[in-house]
This record gives sequence, structure tokens and C-alpha cells, in this order.
Amino acid sequence: MPRARIGICPSPSRHKVINMNICGIDIHKSFLQIAIIDSRGNIVYQERCRYSLIDIILLIAKLAKMRCMEIAMESTGCFWIPLYYEFAGRGFKTVLANPSSTKSFGSKTDMLDAVRIARRHRAGALIKSHVPRDRVKIIFRGISRLRRRLKEDRNRVLNRIRRLLTISGVWLDRFVRPNTSRWFRMLEMLASGKSLGEIFGLNIGYEYSCMRDRLDCYEANILGQLLSSARRIDEICSFLSKMAESLAEKLYGEEYSLIQTVPGIGRTLAYMILAEMDDVRRFPSARHFKSYCGLSPSLRESGGKARLGRCRHGNPYLRYAFYQAAVVAIRVDDGLKRFYDRLRARGRHHKVALMAVAGKLALRTWHILCNNEKYIA
Repeated sequence: MPRARIGICPSPSRHKVINMNICGIDIHKSFLQIAIIDSRGNIVYQERCRYSLIDIILLIAKLAKMRCMEIAMESTGCFWIPLYYEFAGRGFKTVLANPSSTKSFGSKTDMLDAVRIARRHRAGALIKSHVPRDRVKIIFRGISRLRRRLKEDRNRVLNRIRRLLTISGVWLDRFVRPNTSRWFRMLEMLASGKSLGEIFGLNIGYEYSCMRDRLDCYEANILGQLLSSARRIDEICSFLSKMAESLAEKLYGEEYSLIQTVPGIGRTLAYMILAEMDDVRRFPSARHFKSYCGLSPSLRESGGKARLGRCRHGNPYLRYAFYQAAVVAIRVDDGLKRFYDRLRARGRHHKVALMAVAGKLALRTWHILCNNEKYIA
């Protein structure tokens, strides 16, 4: 009787094996690098085509002809968005890979990158990025992120104003608290050519040891332009906020109202969280959601001693939103205030304690959205 060969398990003839090809796409601003591999990982086809609608339609027809219905692409900037929805809308199984899982080692070319993406998708080694099914949610997320970026730009403009006043020797911050409505009124008067003595009716130079009490014509013109820029950014942010609130009510409805019952979360932070989270049920547990928000500290253990490190990974926009909510929550929620005070009594830094409070808010947000119930303190 012949011996059986170890390690070989022949497939039954009645099972028909269907070999499907896999396409990897390396996306650039003006062109696409295409690589198609078979079920064994061998390269079947390679091409570089322009990033245009006509070339994409021709590529779709070619992929269908070659029985390639699985596509993996890297999330390169914002260039992947129209391409992803074009393939997904035509029935292709499209995967958006996180760039951290497509890093190259050794030689790097566009052709090798496309082949690497396809082979890693075949091996199941790609970290998939979540993409909303509705394209309007991508626009909603873009509005939310744009508003925050503009707020950061506004803060830079205000810092430039304070630097201008410091260089000029007109130290307005000694008389008025910065970033208040009165501070802005004083700045308008300084830009119009008035002195601090005329504004306050005091002898500024002697009584308050101020270097100067008036801006020259060049500094006044610069201050006027910076104030105009700050006002324009405020108008744009106000318009974007109204648009985002209306989209949040339209897309999420009751969830938008429920999330505002969490301490510290108002209308602005509510739509920021929903825009980044999309569907809370895609997270299997509250801890997964907390980790996705970037609020789970890393664990470092050596020699039997363990300590918690920094919260390095996660969504920076969700981390920012829950941190801002924690700043307000410790003032209005007694339980969170006691938790914050306990951490401070142990010697934890103010920001470390706030991050811990933000983590609690993320856990509670997941629970109220999954259970569809209001927050009860």
C-alpha cells in the first residue's frame, strides 16, 4: 500500500475553485499606478493611467473583463474620495487602506507600491479605514474639520496682534484682559490712531510704566488688517457652524439630541463627534471607541513594573472634542469633579486628569448612543 504524502490535501473535484484577481492602486494627484495579481500573488497586469473620468471608466471595464472585483487603495490625502465612491458604486469590493499598514521597506517605486498594496490585501495585512456609505457624510466631516482649522487660524491671527503690540511697546494686556469684547474695542481704537491715554484718560507712561501709548501709522495699518482678517474668519466659522448643525440634524436626528445630554457637550462638539464617529455601532465595545478617540494611554511594562504612557494614537479630532468637553464637565458634573480632584490629589498633572475625564465621557457617549437613551448623572 503506497504511503500518503504528508502536507498535501487535494481538493475534492466536486468543489469548483474560482480564482479572483486583486487590484492594488497607488493614487497620485495626476495619475494612478495599477497592479493586478492573481490568487497566488503573481503579477498579472500593470499599468499607469491618468487620473481622469474617461481613464477611470476604461479601467473599470478592463477590471471587469479580467474578473477583478476586489480593489485596495491607499488613503492619499483627499484624492481617494472620488475614486473610492466611483468603484464602490459600480459593485466593486473596495478597501481603503490606512497608510500605516502600507509602509515600504527597501526599494520604493510607484509600481512596487501598487503591487505591495495588492499583496498585503490578499494576505489580510491591511488595516482598513472606515468610509461612510453616504458621500454627504464625507462633506459633513469636511465642514467640521474646516471650521476647527479656521479657528486655529484665528488664534494665530490674535497671537500676531499681541506680538505686534509687544514689539511696538503698547502693552494693552496690562489694562484689559486679552480676547474679550472690550479688548477688541480697544484694538479698534488703537488701529484708528488713538492713544492709550485718550482711550483710558490716564497718563499711561508714568502711572503704568508703559513704553509707548500710541501706534505709528504703519503699525496701525497692520493692526487694522489683522483685525479685519479675524472678523472675516469669525463670519466664515459662523456660517459653517449653521451648515454643520443643519446637516447633523438631517443625518443623525435623535442621536444629535442624545449626545448633547452628556456633560460638557454642546451643539458644536456634538456635531464634531458625530462627524468623526459616523456610526457608533461599528465599535464592538466602549473601550474600542475610547481607543479610537485616542484617549487610551499606552502600557509600558518592564521587569514586572508597569506604567501608563501617553495617548499617541487615535483620532485627533475626537480627542480634541472630548478634551474640550471635559474642561466644561468638571464644572457642571459633581461626579466627574470628584474624580478629577482625586487624580489631582494623587499628584497627576492638570491635563492628565482632564484626559482621564475625557475618557470617561467617551465611554458614556458610546453607551447612551448604543442604548438610545439620555444621559442620567
